[in-house]
Amino acid sequence: MPAGLPLAATRRRARGLRRLAAAARRALPPPATAAVAGAAAAAAALVRVAGDGRAVAGAGYNTLRHAGAVYALGDACLDGAGVGSGACVGANATMARACEWLLRVAVRPVPDGGGGGGGGGGGGGGRRRRRGGGAVRLGVWSKPRVERADASRGEEELGEVRLGGLGLGLVALSTCARLGDGGGDGAAVAGGVPPAVLDGLAATLTGAMQKPDGGFYSYMDAGGTPNDHKVSLYYPGEAVLGLLSVYAVRGDPTHLVAAVRGLEALASARAALRAPTLPCDHWALVATAALLRTPAFTAVYGPGGTRPRRRRAAALTAAAARLTASCVARDAARTPRASGAVCSLATGLEGTYAVLPHLAAAAAAAAGGSTTAGAGAGGGDDDAALIRTAFCLGQRTVGEVVAAQRRGAGAGAGAGAALAGAVAGRVELVRVGPDAAGAARRVVRATDGVFRVDSTQHALSAVVAVAGGRGRGGG
Repeated sequence: MPAGLPLAATRRRARGLRRLAAAARRALPPPATAAVAGAAAAAAALVRVAGDGRAVAGAGYNTLRHAGAVYALGDACLDGAGVGSGACVGANATMARACEWLLRVAVRPVPDGGGGGGGGGGGGGGRRRRRGGGAVRLGVWSKPRVERADASRGEEELGEVRLGGLGLGLVALSTCARLGDGGGDGAAVAGGVPPAVLDGLAATLTGAMQKPDGGFYSYMDAGGTPNDHKVSLYYPGEAVLGLLSVYAVRGDPTHLVAAVRGLEALASARAALRAPTLPCDHWALVATAALLRTPAFTAVYGPGGTRPRRRRAAALTAAAARLTASCVARDAARTPRASGAVCSLATGLEGTYAVLPHLAAAAAAAAGGSTTAGAGAGGGDDDAALIRTAFCLGQRTVGEVVAAQRRGAGAGAGAGAALAGAVAGRVELVRVGPDAAGAARRVVRATDGVFRVDSTQHALSAVVAVAGGRGRGGG
């Protein structure tokens, strides 16, 4: 029982937090209806956007965003708010073509090279060789010919493996491995997604890219050596989500263990940070939510687990609460109409709504007297205030995110995003820019506007989450 509170007050607060937890598990009130419609419209847009799963010749293309679009479509049309809607007609076929493109163009073996990770029990040289009968290591390569539209570079010039591309590539291919099971339009990847490909990509992630402390290298060079020549904020969460996705398909417990260690390392590195210095890392939130609803994790780290394991789960929940507080603080005073920050606001909603049910349940358990439930950001009333604020922010913002994207082209970081539904005529990937940061934007141009694939992807996942979407990361 929380110290200093009468028993009756403690029980009232526990009941209130349990009601919040129940609300988090349900689709929200009226705004959820608009969110479902928005999710369906976004799914329809992405089905058209993905086209035949390849970049138009001469256009720079982002392999990581390609994989992320498959994740968003699967989130909406296999597991979430778009299931059964007319907007998802053709989604399976679109995901299948996109995964075929990944297999045909981006997935290649990792060359033998020096250095290595070792977080998953491997590392060292010769990473292409099998370890103890294990998988041949594979990467999702960001090739110069594709990424920079550099026709002078060879088709098989590898470029680099980006941790986020490897993670989201695993998410995408694990999603496609689930196609053809009677859901959606029944389409599937020609020949299926070979289990050896999933195992090989996961082997690279756990055996070369994961460090001994559970953290990750951000890149691997063309020689097969992992490195941190740059560090990306979102890559570790994407990597963990990839591990959980492949675990859901393949059932290898080493993938689940590596995912837990990856999130724990990330939480440890940020333990002293709070808003505004703590970044709003939505991918870490999505990955944490996927872990917390994985049955094998809850069986070992949940109420029936040992006290040390329950404490580890509570620490992950508390880390998610701190990230949620940071996202809420960042986004509370912003709207897409005022700032043009459609993609940024969508990612905040995507992450916070993924973890809110878990935060509410943990807060209710803590209010009821559990000492290992994970009291969240501040415990007690602080937890309840954070949860209510996040709920209110989502209900206020999701409709504006949808409306802003329907407005289409215009100034600001979210310009050109698409939730417009039917995209008439021929759609092609084109390169425009430079934008304010001096980088060329990769967008989609159709007869009725210009669409940013990444903004569409995150807006789709956001409205699915607010509408009560489920199945993120294969929990």
